Amino acid sequence: MLGLSILNPGQKYIPFTTNTSSAVQVKIPSLQMNAGEYTVPQTGVYQIHYNYKEGSGAKASLLSNAAVNITRIPTGTSTNTILDSQDFGGVDLVLAKLSITQSQISSIYSFTAGDKIKFGFTRGLLDIDLLSTVTAEISIYKIR
Repeated sequence: MLGLSILNPGQKYIPFTTNTSSAVQVKIPSLQMNAGEYTVPQTGVYQIHYNYKEGSGAKASLLSNAAVNITRIPTGTSTNTILDSQDFGGVDLVLAKLSITQSQISSIYSFTAGDKIKFGFTRGLLDIDLLSTVTAEISIYKIR
C-alpha cells in the first residue's frame, strides 16, 4: 500500500472518539476525551507520554517540516498553542527528506482544570509513504 499526500501540509490532529464505528481504536476510553480533545479534570502537574508512528516508520517528503506535537487550549479561550513539539528525525537531501516517522514526547506540564489538550502532527508539502497506518500511544498521569 502506498500513501501519498500532496499539498495537504499543516497541523493534523488525532481524532480520538468513543464512537465504535470510527477507524480510530481507543483501547482504554477516558471520560475526559471528547471530540479529539482531552479536558484536564483537575488543576495540577501532569506527566504526558505521546508516542507516534506513521506507516512503515520511514517516509520520503518534499519541503518537509514534519513533527509530532501537543497543543493546549487554555481554559476560557479558543486559542491553540503548541505546548511541545518534536521533529521527526531523518536525512535531508536538498529539497527532499527521508524521515523516520516515529517520534515521542515525554514530559511534565502544569495545567489548570478545564484546559484542553490535543495530540497531533504536522506534515510536509508532499509525503510518500509505503504504508498509511498510524499508531499513537498516549498516557496522561496527574502526579501532583
